[in-house]
Amino acid sequence: MCYCKKCHRRRGNGLVHERGVPSMKYVEPDGWARIALRVSESDVKDEYVGDLWHVAFHGTRVANVGKILENGIFLIPGDVARGGNTLGVQPNHFGGDIPGPVGFDIKQIFVSPSIRYAGCEVYARSGR
Repeated sequence: MCYCKKCHRRRGNGLVHERGVPSMKYVEPDGWARIALRVSESDVKDEYVGDLWHVAFHGTRVANVGKILENGIFLIPGDVARGGNTLGVQPNHFGGDIPGPVGFDIKQIFVSPSIRYAGCEVYARSGR
């Protein structure tokens, strides 16, 4: 789905929406395009998760998109991808070159209800 300003105006909907159980707000990604990942039928477990799940965005580098699609899942630090590469902690992240709070677990996937936050340079380097 296209979220450019022209298509957004054509749809006529606002920027802030609610979805999920319990209902949570998220901001429509104005100026972006959506590429959805397929959820396997075994993960769905006979319920339509589209209305139950919250909308969240995950920022990553362009170079990682192919790896995510190839593996079919998001990997966390310490996971081994196809080909034998172990995922490490990125620079400027907790657990890498920045000490995190005591007890902070870096082995998780970080998402945000705002694409502007997920798209920050520290998460989604533009390659400029």
